[in-house]
Amino acid sequence: MKTKTNILYSCLIAVFAFYNTAHAQESKYEALTKNLVAAMNSLDSKAIIALIDDSCKISTFPRGINDRLIPLIFNQKFSAISDYTILKQVKETTGTRVFIAAKYGNGRDGKPDFLFADNGKAIELNIVKSVPVAPKVNPGTQQLTGIIPDSINVPFEIFDKLIFLTVEINGKKGRLQFDSGAAVTILQGDILSQANLKPVAAGPTVTGINGASQLGQVMLDSLTLGKMKIRGFDVNTLAGAKRSDSWGLLGYDFLNAFEVKIDYKQKIMTLIHVDSAGNYLNPAIKRVKPISSAAIVMQRHIPIINLSILGRDYPMGLDYGANSNLFFSEHYAQLKSALKDESEVEMFGLGDKTVMVKSAALTGAKIGKLKFDPMLAVFTENNMANANTPDQLRINGILGYPFLSQYVISINFKKGLVSFY
Repeated sequence: MKTKTNILYSCLIAVFAFYNTAHAQESKYEALTKNLVAAMNSLDSKAIIALIDDSCKISTFPRGINDRLIPLIFNQKFSAISDYTILKQVKETTGTRVFIAAKYGNGRDGKPDFLFADNGKAIELNIVKSVPVAPKVNPGTQQLTGIIPDSINVPFEIFDKLIFLTVEINGKKGRLQFDSGAAVTILQGDILSQANLKPVAAGPTVTGINGASQLGQVMLDSLTLGKMKIRGFDVNTLAGAKRSDSWGLLGYDFLNAFEVKIDYKQKIMTLIHVDSAGNYLNPAIKRVKPISSAAIVMQRHIPIINLSILGRDYPMGLDYGANSNLFFSEHYAQLKSALKDESEVEMFGLGDKTVMVKSAALTGAKIGKLKFDPMLAVFTENNMANANTPDQLRINGILGYPFLSQYVISINFKKGLVSFY
């Protein structure tokens, strides 16, 4: 009898343990959903970015552009989720998917779902009503056609340490920000209604906040940059969001067809057309001998280079869309002896939000034997560290304008080569 009682008691313990574990898991994802909805309702891009994986899949856009995309989607036009009910939680191979029925402030109903990894980061945000009716083009796979000179020099402007190019889209003149950190070219604002753009895919409507922004793809009849005239170029669009400085971003899907050389002092960009191996299409073009070169590793659309400081290599992403150098905070202690003039500064982050970060002049940086002058660096939390996918960016930070402007630099994405002049 005692044995049976012990068995029954053990079974009850097991049942209660299972119940408590299941209940804890359910409560965990309820809390994660609550936090994510609250962040979206706040329209605080930084808060949203902190809760999602660097490789989070958002709608039909490629991974890795969350810092560009989130502020465009969650802007002042969106109204909050006024109420929601969790419909179910489904365990999947990569995490747990939470399905909700949402009521929005504008009276609309929606049924978004979120996929959370075991570490609590969201790796999918399905906040759209529909999906594209045509397959999207992956970054780097488009073949550019049209009038493409073997080599051209294009003047540019610099605003807030970012590069802007004068372009014509379907005959309309405007500006695009040159952004090697953007996987794809994104158009937004007035150009979407002015240039007679041809839809390639039915743009899904974002319902995560109020459904006011339309995501989609269009084919450009023409994209003119200097003497270059590209025809039939597919780009992503984001209706309902505007920028005062440009029509959007010129991204990697365009840039990877060229060796790109940037001269900040002369404000000249040189584009040399290359083949799939990175060789000049016109062999008569002579390569200018650099003072130094270094290998890069391409991960997704980001070129990664090893920056040597205090005898240690730091893999860093090169990004012409970044106006500062950025290191993740976990490296601050290791780098402290290489820092001078430390202070705390207010940095504009995502969605024009400000945050206080450590700032300093970084000294002793080298690429191989090539030395760099002291340059501004800021230290901020690493929102890429918790990525849980094979294409996670394995970097210690980002090198932007303070690094890229010290030399004339060329990047050959396909050869995996950076040269300094």
